Amino acid sequence: MTDSERPAPHSSPDEPSPLSQPLVPPPFTGADQSAYGHRPADAPPFQPPHAPPSAQPYGVAPYGYPTAPPAMPGGGGGGRNVLGMIALVAAIVGALFAMIPGIFVIGWGLLPIAFVLAIISLFQRGPKRAGVAALVVSVLGTIIGIVVAFATLAFFFTSTYEGVSEVAGSPDSGVVEQGRSPADPLPLGTTITSADWSVTVHSVEFGATDAVLAENEINEQPAQGEEYILVNLSTTYLGETEGYPAEVQLQYVTPDGVGIGGWETVTVVPDALDIGGALPTDGRASGNIAFLVPSATARDGVLSVSAGILADPVFVALEL
Repeated sequence: MTDSERPAPHSSPDEPSPLSQPLVPPPFTGADQSAYGHRPADAPPFQPPHAPPSAQPYGVAPYGYPTAPPAMPGGGGGGRNVLGMIALVAAIVGALFAMIPGIFVIGWGLLPIAFVLAIISLFQRGPKRAGVAALVVSVLGTIIGIVVAFATLAFFFTSTYEGVSEVAGSPDSGVVEQGRSPADPLPLGTTITSADWSVTVHSVEFGATDAVLAENEINEQPAQGEEYILVNLSTTYLGETEGYPAEVQLQYVTPDGVGIGGWETVTVVPDALDIGGALPTDGRASGNIAFLVPSATARDGVLSVSAGILADPVFVALEL
């Protein structure tokens, strides 16, 4: 290109320079419609931008790592506290036995066990409700058992009748009623009555050691010079609500005035008197009670019968 063909530069000061003019896109034509919303047929396939690796879903551990179990509501973990359930059952059963005179000793055995198991269960994983409930029931059952035990304590322990005072039948006459002294017992078969109970001693079987030992192997072998005797009696409840034959107190009194209770040893007796069964008004229970007494003077003693917890003792002969 020659200098004559080269365009002359803009020399006019009023004419704007091409560099100072704004850039304006060319007008839109139909031939360019493929640029908006239409892919040309010969365009390469769409390739999305490379996405970063997706995060693991919530609660799913990466490959090769163990997944922790989700926490259970309540903060105690899943599953059951089996030891707490066992403690609760033992506490309930023990509390029920502790309320029954005559067999509350069973409750005394179960309640401490339930208490210890409840304490241990509180330190184990799992729900704590059963352990806490067992702890409360075992404590309350123990309190109830103590109350019941004090109410029937005289029935289970030995008492001494040394210097037994005779009770006058009339304060003015000075006459002693029969049965108020071991020296003057009532005849065997006499019915003794109080406000709540009626008691009759029917018979006494001496030398019953073989029969008692044959009844159950847990029965204690008598020591040298001792033997079992079996006392058969019947009890009738006369109160207004219900009563237990365990309220009737029966003891063997030696010639020296020493009282021997029928429940000093754990003995399974043939045809035993059910002392723990509740009796309604006019309800009757009968059976045997075993006593472990000195063989040499077995026939020389008497029976002391109290027809109720607070009733005065009445003495009954062992033979007709």
